[in-house]
Amino acid sequence: MTLDCIESIYNTKKGLDIGITVVDNASMDDTVFNVINKYPHVKIKSNESNLGYAAAVNAGAENIDADFIIVSNNDVIYHENAIEQLISYLDKNPDTAVTGPQQMYPDGSWEYSNGRLPGIILGLRNLFLITSIHQNLQRMKWKRKNSGMKPVNTGYIDGAVMAIKKNVFDQLNGFDKDYFFYTEEADFCKRVWDLGHKVKFIPDSIVTHVRGGSSARMGYDENKVRAFISSKFIYCNKHFSALRTRIYADLEIVHNYSMILFWKLINLFFAKGKKQYIHSKIKVYKVLARTWKEVFIKYLRNELIENNK
Repeated sequence: MTLDCIESIYNTKKGLDIGITVVDNASMDDTVFNVINKYPHVKIKSNESNLGYAAAVNAGAENIDADFIIVSNNDVIYHENAIEQLISYLDKNPDTAVTGPQQMYPDGSWEYSNGRLPGIILGLRNLFLITSIHQNLQRMKWKRKNSGMKPVNTGYIDGAVMAIKKNVFDQLNGFDKDYFFYTEEADFCKRVWDLGHKVKFIPDSIVTHVRGGSSARMGYDENKVRAFISSKFIYCNKHFSALRTRIYADLEIVHNYSMILFWKLINLFFAKGKKQYIHSKIKVYKVLARTWKEVFIKYLRNELIENNK
């Protein structure tokens, strides 16, 4: 998969002067050996243990003399002009520090690529299904392949592919290594906005993202769901007051329990041939609701201990 990613970069770079660095987080397969054999000019940085995504990104960007860097998962295939569009926008717009593409799944379907930063507003949008409605509208637009759509401001870019101005990356000391995996890109983009720069979603830039090639797709694995939700509390601790964190967590818990009730009602009245799909939805929201609650209780206990010191 890493080889396919590198090949797609070389095939679509369109004369751009591109250097590639592969950071290996103590993988157990032959990826590094295969990259060295097929692409001897690609730099390899090998870690003795898995340091997490944020630390890997920082290691890859270290000592790079370039105006722009692209942070990329290894399970991404770049389409024609994708890289050029991301870099060109950064080059022509001094107020923008981060750009990101539209991702799609290997079957050509729409994939989540950017979004609103975690917080109370996001919690409210989730609770009242505004986020779901917006994403469904994006899926409908995707049928037109985003052709001609203008770049738009966004809270954050999904970490699978982020084009970043190197001077801003250095100014912010890169990604925050307190995040092992999940939410590190939202944290970085939050700090970019706080610095006075913009984050832009570029709909005409297209990549295919297998999503889960380098690690199993999060799916409904409770350990990965717990890691994902725990990362949200790391974000909250860094950027929110205790009260804002509590409100945000409460909103997410209520949202997930309300979705369980919603899908149970759908199952009761409108199931016709959709039993398996509906039951899978209920299962997902049960895992999310339970995990949000468990992690939130742990957060409250830690907060109580800190306050009593």
